[in-house]
Amino acid sequence: MNNEINLLYSKKQQILNASASRARVVRMGAVGLLFLVGATSVVLFLLVISSPLPSLAAKEKELENTLKTSDAKIVNVTLAVIRLSDVKTIISKRSHYGDYLQALRDILPAGTDLTEFTVEKESVNITVSSPSLESIEEYFLSLSKLVEKGTPFQRVYVNLLEAVKDQDQQIKSFQVKLTLYF
Repeated sequence: MNNEINLLYSKKQQILNASASRARVVRMGAVGLLFLVGATSVVLFLLVISSPLPSLAAKEKELENTLKTSDAKIVNVTLAVIRLSDVKTIISKRSHYGDYLQALRDILPAGTDLTEFTVEKESVNITVSSPSLESIEEYFLSLSKLVEKGTPFQRVYVNLLEAVKDQDQQIKSFQVKLTLYF
C-alpha cells in the first residue's frame, strides 16, 4: 500500500510523462501545421479561381489576333498619313498655275480664244487665236499692262504671228504664240 500512495513519480514514470508531454506538443504542432497548410491551400485555391488571369490570357490572345489582322491596315493608314503630309509639302511649294491661267483668261478680249497653255519651269507658252487682228492687238496691250505690274509675269516674247487661211486662201483667223516669263 505504501507504494500506491506515493505522491512522487518514479524515474520511470517521469521519463514516460516527459516523453508523453513532448509527444503531445509535437502532435499539437503537427495538427496546427496541418491546419495552417490546409487553410493556406484553400485560400490560394480561392485566389487562383477568382483571379482574372485566364480571362486576361484569353483577351491577350484575342488582341494579338486583332493586331495580326490589322497589320496591313495599320501600314496602309501610316502610308496614307505620310503621303498626306507629303501632299501638303508639295502643295505649299508648287506654283500657282491656275492663277496664271486665270490671269491670262481675265484679260482675253471677246472673240479671242486661248487655244494652248503650256507651263514650264520659269515660263508659260500660250497660243491665242482670233478672227480679227484688232483682238490680238488688244490682248497684247492687256498683256503689256500685266507685265508692267510685274505680277505674275516679268517679260513677254512673241514667238510666232501667223494668219491662218481657209481652203479658198482667204484669211480665216490670226494666231499668235507667246512666251511669258515669271
